Amino acid sequence: MKSSIYPRIGTVAAALAMTLTTASAPAGAPVQAAGPAKVVRAICCRCVDGSQQSASINTRTAPWTVALGNGAAQAVSNVSNPAWGAAAPAGWVGPATPSTGTYIYKLTIVVPKCVIGGKVSLKGRFGADNSGQLSIGGNVVASTAGGNLGFQVPNFASFSVPVGAGTHTIEVRVTNPHGPTGMILQGALLTDCPRSPELGAAARSSDDAVACRCEADKASV
Repeated sequence: MKSSIYPRIGTVAAALAMTLTTASAPAGAPVQAAGPAKVVRAICCRCVDGSQQSASINTRTAPWTVALGNGAAQAVSNVSNPAWGAAAPAGWVGPATPSTGTYIYKLTIVVPKCVIGGKVSLKGRFGADNSGQLSIGGNVVASTAGGNLGFQVPNFASFSVPVGAGTHTIEVRVTNPHGPTGMILQGALLTDCPRSPELGAAARSSDDAVACRCEADKASV
């Protein structure tokens, strides 16, 4: 008897996928995640076609929160300053009412156990006024350079780190000894999908359906 399992796998994997979008807002307006979601989920692979799935963790897009020290977390606000460098398409965010001290920005990410497994990683760069340190699950992975000039593009810090299944917290600690403050992060939660050698040596297919159909045909026994 022949059976085709991959169409069903594609349906299950697609159901696990989630993307977050947030409408643009003026500086000073709190940023809220679209719908009830307060996390960013890695996108599961639909096919074994060697594709890469991407979920944004950009500031002004993802549901970042900020707290002053051990204070209560709140939704970040869009902020701006002519001295701050750019990292499009992300934008600068910060507390609604800035003050001196250490601000803690957090974003929760979820890597589900997908039907078709892929290699998941976090990649991007960030800047801070005045300086910042990024950690994932309590492990420091990147820090801005330039002392109190972490808001200048040459002093932005890049990061690239693998992430396993489960729930993780991205934390950026920003030190602000004086003046305005903010944080900008441009990056993504990436899923690199496996590629079946039986699809041939050609470049990655631009049509997911073709690769999925190939796998479904292979699975028919």
